[in-house]
Parts: sequence; structure tokens; C-alpha cells
Amino acid sequence: MNTKLERVNYQLDKSVTLIAPFVGLEKGGVQTWAYYIDKALFLKNINVKSFSLRGLTISSLFSLFSRNFTSNIFILLSWKMFVSIFPAIIFSRVFSKRIIIVIHGDEILNQPFFYRLIINALIRMKNVRLIANSVDTSTRFYEAFSYKVDSVFNPFIDTNTPSFNANHLDDNHTPNRFFTITRLVRRKNILNVLKALDLLQKEGLNFQYYIAGDGPERKVLEAFVSSSNLIDCVFFLGKISEEEKLAHLEQSSLFLLPAIYDAENGSIEGYGIVYIEANMYGTPVISGDVGGAREAVIDGVTGLKCNGTVLQIHRTIFKALDTTFDKEKIVKFAKKHDYRKQNNFIKFVLRD
Repeated sequence: MNTKLERVNYQLDKSVTLIAPFVGLEKGGVQTWAYYIDKALFLKNINVKSFSLRGLTISSLFSLFSRNFTSNIFILLSWKMFVSIFPAIIFSRVFSKRIIIVIHGDEILNQPFFYRLIINALIRMKNVRLIANSVDTSTRFYEAFSYKVDSVFNPFIDTNTPSFNANHLDDNHTPNRFFTITRLVRRKNILNVLKALDLLQKEGLNFQYYIAGDGPERKVLEAFVSSSNLIDCVFFLGKISEEEKLAHLEQSSLFLLPAIYDAENGSIEGYGIVYIEANMYGTPVISGDVGGAREAVIDGVTGLKCNGTVLQIHRTIFKALDTTFDKEKIVKFAKKHDYRKQNNFIKFVLRD
């Protein structure tokens, strides 16, 4: 992936510190968004430094502590990151430090009483601003805390993607090539996808389905495939490189991720960057109809939504294969998420 940037002079003397559990492309989700927030700020010639809390060294820990006093803007990709800027929080009003907290879904659902107290204390600080990654997330936050976020910005990525030749992936080049990349947990609903594909295969549909990623549900999924007729057409890839991911996204006929709301564990798709990553190659998606997926997918244009049941997934895949999607419209929608086009986000971050 080309990460070379042409910086422009924004003529603003701002120092931004961005903090996330991890900043990079390897883990997807909010970590990917953190990576491109950094790139968007850098592109505007803004002094930005990012920290992955899960990879701090003694040197980077000292640097982060120092920036508590030298930075005037802090972006936290989770409210839990507040512990890393406690000195800045204490002196935020004295030194006019601005703290922006990104709300993205799971980290606000089903929180214990003590965590709710911390969130309530943070959001009511004068110098704290809140960003939600979708209207759905902002609504859920209001319902949980009776507090409106300051703005909604959908996550952004790099849509200037490389193209891969037809032989980049070693397969039989079936016209019905399906792909999923995700953490294999229950709410991603991959077991129901497999059950729906089992029905479609029995009805005579030929396909190949590639599943990338790992997680606690993998053994369950592999056991189902082994006990069904899917053994020769479903392939578990495990963790793959960014290049492999993009090659699969480009060469697949459908991206499948009909995620559902896991109420028991308080887990939901806050937006769904991976839908946009599929769309940037013109690949239509099949999503769930909950959370931010309602905004990340335009039904009938960039893909199709379903309620996540086996029968609905079955019907939706069948419908998608019978639909002629306009790839130009799909790519056009994806390009709205390019990090180079996020001027409103930049203005929000820098606004006094």
C-alpha cells in the first residue's frame, strides 16, 4: 500500500496526541481508523504523534508523559485511554487543553456502574468533545448517558488501492467467490452464513468461500464445515497480510458479514470499515441490519442488508447473485471515506 503523502501547509500551530489501544492496519476497526486519523492530520502539516498503548516501551511511555504537558489537543480512540493523559486532564482548563473522545460502540454498552461513573465525569468536563462513528452509535450513547455527542464522523481509510492480477490468488476462479475477514466471534454471525451456504450448495450453487481471521468461534465454524458438505468449498485462511486481504476483496464477487447485535455481551457493529474496504474495489457486501451497518451499506446500491437469520442470509445471497450492481456507484460511495477528504473532521479537531 502506498503511504507516501504530499503535505500541505495548514498554517496552524497545533500539537495533537492520538492514543489508541493499537494504531495500525493489522487489527482493523477502530485501530485502522486511528491509523488514518494520524495520516489525515499529518497531511495537513499538523504536529501529530500517535501512541499504541498495547505496545508502549519505556521510551514511548516517557514521550507520552511529556506530551501531556506539550500537546494542546488529545484524541482518545476509547474513553478508557483517559488514564494515559491524567495530568493533561487535571490541567485541561488551566492550559486550555482540548480532549476529543471517539465513541465507537462496544465500549459504551453494558458497562458496570464504576465505569459509567468515569464516563459521566469525562463527558461533562468543559474541554471534552465527543465524536461518534455513526448516527446509531450517537443515539445509543444518548440513550445510555442522556448526553449528545458533539459530532458524527464515519471512519475513513485509504481508497487509492492497488490492483492485483487474476492469478494473485491460487484458486479455481469460480464466478461465485465469497470472502469474509473479521474476528471470529459470535456477533459476526459466520455460523449462520455457513448454514445458509450449506442450503445453497444443496440447491446446486457452486462457490468458494474464504474466511480470514481468527477468534473463539473458529473451532465451532471448522467443526460445522467438517460435518457438512462444505469441506471442499470453504477455506479458513487464519491471519492474512494486508496485501492478501486487498487481493481477496478485489477478486471476490460478494463480501459476507451479516453481523448481529450480541445483547448478552454488549457488542455491536459500530460502523463497519471492512464494508467500505470491500466497496472500494466495487465489491458488493451483505451486511446485517443493526448498528452502524445501516449507514455503512446502501441497500440495493453498495450491497444488501439482512436480519442475520439463516433463511434471510440464504435469500439475500441468492438475491445478490441475481442483482447487477453498478460498480461505479459502489466505488463512488467508498471514496467518500478517503482520509484525504476529511476536512470537516480536521476543522472539528482544531476548532477552539
